[in-house]
Amino acid sequence: KTKKLEKLRSMYREITLEIEDIQAENQHERETLLQTVRDLSRALKFKDVLLDNFVPRTQLQRFSKRCYWDEETDQWSLGAVDVKEESLTARPKSAKNGHIEPISEYGRLSAYLGEGNARFKEVDIMQMELIRPKRTTQDYYNEAEEGLDEDEYMQDEYMQDEYMQDE
Repeated sequence: KTKKLEKLRSMYREITLEIEDIQAENQHERETLLQTVRDLSRALKFKDVLLDNFVPRTQLQRFSKRCYWDEETDQWSLGAVDVKEESLTARPKSAKNGHIEPISEYGRLSAYLGEGNARFKEVDIMQMELIRPKRTTQDYYNEAEEGLDEDEYMQDEYMQDEYMQDE
């Protein structure tokens, strides 16, 4: 009888230790899940703040109408944009050849020929003549090749710069 009793006690201890291990494991898993829920709720609040402060309400409503839950993939999907042909305005027939705005034939020719009148320019860009900046670097100077000393060479470079500015 005592052997049987000892055997039952040892089985009882093993089972209680196993139960404690399982409870500790469950407690750890519960804490992990709770931390995950906290992280997800923090991220959701951050996204809500961003949407509330930076996206107009009309755009949010339009976007939420397009979203739907896909059961097969278990995720949200975005539906196609409902674009009606009536909502798109057609380009005027006078806006041909890729011009930004409609332009007359005379205006197109004037812009093509580059006349100075700003009236026929499609973009408000001022056109100016190219001004060459003063040279800030020096060429490599080799006395043996040129036959000039450095002062004569620098004087020659200075004269070339002055000549270029006069043109």
